Amino acid sequence: MTQLNTPPPGELNPYQRIELGTLQVPAFHAHLRRESADLAYLLGAWAGCTEIGGKPDNRISFASQDERQISLLNERIISVTGKSACHQSVDIHGTAYIRLVVHNEEIALHFQRVTAYNSRVPWEHLGTEGERINYIRGIFDHSGWMFTGSSSGIGINKVDGEYLLRDIGRVFVKVGLLPLILDHPVPSLRLKEITEWQTFAERVPLSLPDRQRVAFILAHRPSQKNHFTVADYETVRQGYQSEGMNPAQIARATGIPANSVRDWMIRGQKPPAVKRKEIIDTFSASMPNSDVINAVYRTLGASSELARECGKRVTPERVTAFAHGLKDNALLYGNDELIARDLLGGWAKPS
Repeated sequence: MTQLNTPPPGELNPYQRIELGTLQVPAFHAHLRRESADLAYLLGAWAGCTEIGGKPDNRISFASQDERQISLLNERIISVTGKSACHQSVDIHGTAYIRLVVHNEEIALHFQRVTAYNSRVPWEHLGTEGERINYIRGIFDHSGWMFTGSSSGIGINKVDGEYLLRDIGRVFVKVGLLPLILDHPVPSLRLKEITEWQTFAERVPLSLPDRQRVAFILAHRPSQKNHFTVADYETVRQGYQSEGMNPAQIARATGIPANSVRDWMIRGQKPPAVKRKEIIDTFSASMPNSDVINAVYRTLGASSELARECGKRVTPERVTAFAHGLKDNALLYGNDELIARDLLGGWAKPS
């Protein structure tokens, strides 16, 4: 272990240096709390493929059968850490894989902390549009699925991963994508309509040509059904409830087929756009304030634990009370009351 040298001014403050300690790869320090599309990409890839060799102890690792994926990952590992990862040939459940391994306890602990052992999105490193897009790109370069057959769509499956998928769904929403989150038979996040496939192809540039080609095919295929907006649904609902119009009258007034009106109002079969909105509203209502988390984590260098609490407890008094209760608070965070009041001043919402 080499002692951390004093970084250039503006990169890390004293509280960050105390928290991070020493690293075998000092270059990683510079990426922990400033914008890094490559680090966001690695976190996305790690979120998607931890079932095959990614669970850390004193390392982070990625496994794949595709040498192109290994090359993409190693390029970003070098960018973030300044050092190439170790290559290993491994047998996983009877199948040969190439595994990339970064042997560094500090980096592994950081990945564990910001992802809560891959159960949450690392919001601390997704503070910009570019980082969020690269996080999604990392997921779909190395996992996820895209189908062009009868069950067309784009999605991710995660066994026992419903909470993480809902968190990833919030990242999708922030870049203009509206997914469905399904929990049967396996928890999955899905883009099921052509409008979403088009947005995905426009916003998320995939690195592998074969995956990019499938995304292009989905984005340019003819629509197989009518697609209605939330506004369409609200227009029909208001006409049905307020004006007492029957489905045929509503259809003539709105141009929406009478069968669809009947499905929505009589059978309770809401259009996908409305289902998406309800799902998004449900898990966004309890969403910690990610702007607070990013600002606290990046700007003043509080630990990710305190940063997350700042996102949940959005008044200075509540954050200060929590910070006071943390062990060695004075060493890690300095004046916690000042941190709480200064950082939350611009983002605080009524609790």
